[in-house]
Amino acid sequence: MAAAVPEGHDVKSRERKSSYQVLPPNMSELRVVLLGNSWSERSKVGNFMFGGTVFDIQKEPDCCLRVRGRCKQKEIVLINTPDLLHPNISEDKLTEFMENCVRLSDPGPHVFLLVLQPEDFTEQLKLRLQSILENINDRSFDHSLILISLPGEENSGLTENFKQHPPLKHLIKMCRYRYLTQKDLELSELLTRLGQIVRENKGEHLSCDESENCTDGLNKTRRPKSLNLVLCGRRGAEKTSAAKAILGHTELHSVSSSSECVKHQGEVCGRWVSLVELPALYGKPQEAVMKESFRCISLCDPEGVHAFILVLPVGPLTDDDKGELKTIQNTFSSRVNDFTMILFTMESDPTAPAVDDFVRKNRDIQELCQSCGGRYVVLNIKNKQQISEMLDTVEKMNAEGSRSFTNDMFTKAQMEKVTRLKAELHTSKTLAYGQMDQIEQQQEAIRKLQAELENLKTKITDAESVNRKIKEQERREKEDKKRREQEEIQRQKWEQKLAALEKKIKSESDEKEIIDKKLMENREEMRKEREDWEKKQKEMWKKQNQEDEQRRQEEQEKLKKLQEEYDQEREKYEMKRKEEDQIRKEQEEKERKELEENYKKEMKDMKTS
Repeated sequence: MAAAVPEGHDVKSRERKSSYQVLPPNMSELRVVLLGNSWSERSKVGNFMFGGTVFDIQKEPDCCLRVRGRCKQKEIVLINTPDLLHPNISEDKLTEFMENCVRLSDPGPHVFLLVLQPEDFTEQLKLRLQSILENINDRSFDHSLILISLPGEENSGLTENFKQHPPLKHLIKMCRYRYLTQKDLELSELLTRLGQIVRENKGEHLSCDESENCTDGLNKTRRPKSLNLVLCGRRGAEKTSAAKAILGHTELHSVSSSSECVKHQGEVCGRWVSLVELPALYGKPQEAVMKESFRCISLCDPEGVHAFILVLPVGPLTDDDKGELKTIQNTFSSRVNDFTMILFTMESDPTAPAVDDFVRKNRDIQELCQSCGGRYVVLNIKNKQQISEMLDTVEKMNAEGSRSFTNDMFTKAQMEKVTRLKAELHTSKTLAYGQMDQIEQQQEAIRKLQAELENLKTKITDAESVNRKIKEQERREKEDKKRREQEEIQRQKWEQKLAALEKKIKSESDEKEIIDKKLMENREEMRKEREDWEKKQKEMWKKQNQEDEQRRQEEQEKLKKLQEEYDQEREKYEMKRKEEDQIRKEQEEKERKELEENYKKEMKDMKTS
């Protein structure tokens, strides 16, 4: 059995094609320090990584052990420490172990792999581990990965509940939520996560200054904690320029064309400063806004954001600038104003009268400054002294109010937003139901008016029909009267003619037979003429009656046809009205469903983010 030794020891590990592809190609080796509260569990993890027994899990040594393994020209170095968390370990022994760990990981470790057992990990052990890491380097948590180890199968139920274990829960948060569980863990997954941490730190290792930090023990004063600043605003190039000016770096990746947060770090004026460039949020989908906002806050855990630096040029606010400000307010809540400082960037003299006039006289800028407590700086990005003054202002701002904008504040803001959205949705539903009731009442009133209109149309039609009949009756009576008058005149003419003839006949003294014969002939002629006339009159009256009957039938047919056309038009109108009502109801139902779906989606986004 090949055991590890205190000094460097090479172990040829198994060939795995994908194991080290996660590491940057220019890295010659990956240095990993194993820490935790159980030697056997740490040793099992080391043996698991190398595929053999390189650490004796039964016998804990009295010094740090280092093992090196090679795989395709890539090397991994494991430094396994004794139990640094033991409550009875002396200060001198702890200092010795830490010096040994630092020396074996020279020039510095890339990752701290914290192998922990939830059932044995107390608050006291958490504070001790936190103190050890912070004494090695303030940024140790940026290079840490937690591996949850469960010694026995009987404790497998803890896998689901370890997040509720307060000490472990807080430590996971400090490690930027980077953790794995040992149950069913694949080696490729572990190596991938180690490689991700290396990439997040740009391949850089931690610097361990033995003379100042590690060898001074736990009773020495720690370095000041880092100052976490978030650069926000619409203009990515200006945020990057501000980051370069603050950190004194000339080569920084710009976020102007990126949709993700970018974190920069460096020592500035005796302070360790972490700068997070928050990409522009205005105009992006809500899911992307929440994702990047949460990532921004997480990059500043556990201390939180000490100041949001709103980067603006010396010029009027554009509509996009105002939209960005509103989006930031809606996302982080109005409390973000308590942690916001406005930074006007320029390359000339910031004390020029034109600059002062702009800040004092521009109404939008004045309102913005007042909402941020009057905190603003006009920064010449080439003036290092101004940067120190700006950081002093940030620290003073933290001292006067809340220390930082934390993840808990962000979560509370999102919960308040959800509560507000629920209330707005309830109000919208109430208004929608009220509007629907009002619409139904209006439709009922319209139906009543339509019924009254139809009734009125029917009465008008009946009245017009009666009026036509009356006029027709008057016309016929007038014609009948005229005809009777003509008949009376004709009869009188015949009687006058007959009397004249009789008088003429009687006055003549011709032969009586001739007169009688002529009289008889005249009478016969008049009788025939009268019969012809009466016949014509009967035929005329018959024809008149037939015409009247035909006209009456035609009017009835016409009235029937008009009634049918009216019924058809009314049926079409009713069908069209029903279709419109159906379309309106479907539209209202669609809008209601869309409103509910949008609310559910936003709730889901809140939970996932």
